[in-house]
Amino acid sequence: MKIFLVRHGYNDFDAGAASLGKNQIEQAAIFLKAALCPDEKTILLTSELTRAIKSADIISSILNLPTAQEMRWLTCDTKEDTFLRLQDFAAQNPEWQSIIAISHMPEIDETVWKFAEEFGQRFRIKLENASIHLVDLTQRTVQKIFTPS
Repeated sequence: MKIFLVRHGYNDFDAGAASLGKNQIEQAAIFLKAALCPDEKTILLTSELTRAIKSADIISSILNLPTAQEMRWLTCDTKEDTFLRLQDFAAQNPEWQSIIAISHMPEIDETVWKFAEEFGQRFRIKLENASIHLVDLTQRTVQKIFTPS
């Protein structure tokens, strides 16, 4: 199973077509579309915050996925351990080949770091808006795979 951790786009989605956040997430979605196999079972999860939901809506549209499921544990400052909740979600839903999770800097930073530590990797993270980190549970690897231009 692969987990794609996506940081939401820059928080200016109300700027319309000129929105930097919208453009960043569109780039990320196009990258994900190329990275995923067409017949791969993929689920889209998102934080409950508007900037993440709007990012998930764009990804959902470009990848032709159902509307994202909102998960409180992907939201900032909930005191929930996103790493543990994501591990539990993956273990309880083995039918999914890929999970795309839209979240925020502190949650992704901590989650990537914990997966890397569990896999025996040393990993330094720098999160940009709409960046994507891949956690491969089968290969037991973590890597940054996309940063928008």
